[in-house]
Amino acid sequence: MSAAVPTIGGTAAVGSAVTARVGGWTGGTSFSYQWKADGRPIAGATSAKFTATSSEAGKRLTVTVTGTKPGHATASLSSSATAKLPTTASAKVAGTAVVGAALTASTGAWTKGTSLRYQWQADGTAIPGATGTTLTLAAGHTGKRITVAITGALTGYTTVTTVSAATLRVAAAPAPTISGRATVAQTLTARTGGWAGGTTFTYQWYANGSKIAGATGSTYRIPESAYGKKITVSVTGSQAGFPTLTRSSTPTAAVNYPGRFTPPKGATSCPSWAPIKGNADSGIYHMPGGRYYNATKPEDCFRTEADAVRAGYRKSRA
Repeated sequence: MSAAVPTIGGTAAVGSAVTARVGGWTGGTSFSYQWKADGRPIAGATSAKFTATSSEAGKRLTVTVTGTKPGHATASLSSSATAKLPTTASAKVAGTAVVGAALTASTGAWTKGTSLRYQWQADGTAIPGATGTTLTLAAGHTGKRITVAITGALTGYTTVTTVSAATLRVAAAPAPTISGRATVAQTLTARTGGWAGGTTFTYQWYANGSKIAGATGSTYRIPESAYGKKITVSVTGSQAGFPTLTRSSTPTAAVNYPGRFTPPKGATSCPSWAPIKGNADSGIYHMPGGRYYNATKPEDCFRTEADAVRAGYRKSRA
């Protein structure tokens, strides 16, 4: 009967599966297996595949293959020994996949004395120069999934490389900006900037850091109650395959009153915070309670008499 010395396929490390490769025996031969650690049989390890446990850490594996075939002599042959089996740990990535953020490689517990090397990858391709324990994500990584490969080496032991699970796709998520004047009755608009196409946004406006109830649109009309407060907006972007992220704007200046307010055409009244009516044709402003106040259709409304005077109006004599 023809027989061949078996070999061991796979990575010989604690927690990794290895396989006995029988080679070129006579056709029709039946095989049995016995795995050994430092020459001693491992109880129950009698299949073609074997996954080492912590009991085999630091030991060398061999496998003995016995071939039988009716009418032929039974033969048993053993493989060469592997290097010592190291204890390894799965590579993991901590952090949020967003441009500007730092990801950190987690190594876990390897055999004492193991030297570790790192290689970060984007969509499975090595990132040049990215060989440290951390990676700061750049614009060029946008839309890609990041992994880290950790290789552990120790003299006399198997050199092992473990690759982390991939992150979500890297998002570009700039902080929003606010356009518009921070004055009562004006409308502010949230500008999201350069997020990935297809991102869905939600909004929340704040006054002095406190959430404004119901202010969840991309625009916010400033009420009188916001006077003196600084306005910010938080934008949350979500898209399948990307992390859901929230970014906040810088605050506006403190909300002020406008020096002049023009009501809608045909309006007969002024807002409560600017009750002084200015009649443009006469250049006269009317105070609440004045003789002609109710009959005046204002072109301009003012909060104070000083505002009206600065606008070129004089006070009604009646």
